[in-house]
Amino acid sequence: MAIKIVVFIVLCTLFSCKSYLIINTINKLHKGMTKEAVLKVLEDKPVKEFTITVNGQTYDVYDFEVKTYSNLVGMSGGTNSFPLYQDNIDDYYLLYFNGKLRYWGTLVEYSETEDYEISVISKELYNKVNLLNNVK
Repeated sequence: MAIKIVVFIVLCTLFSCKSYLIINTINKLHKGMTKEAVLKVLEDKPVKEFTITVNGQTYDVYDFEVKTYSNLVGMSGGTNSFPLYQDNIDDYYLLYFNGKLRYWGTLVEYSETEDYEISVISKELYNKVNLLNNVK
């Protein structure tokens, strides 16, 4: 029994080393926030920072990894089994113009928005993310 408890604690520690924002935290953001205010709310640093230029306008982009939900993937074996979960992690891109938060969401949310300016920006954002992800 003691061995199972130790194994459980070790597994929990190993899988919790990387911290992620949770979707409830992202929901506290609002348009017009400064970068400093956003970082204070999120209490985390972005995994990537970069800029994109669209129609002569330069935008700063912060990439955060956000846990959107957890899936039950099974149960551990034995008589004292416990649930095993797999987290779903999405990249959320926070777009700043002149130091103020203009838009945030996943790449899909950028491409599906009804905001014309953001839909135009989404193409360049997608290209930049692909370029950064393919750089070794």
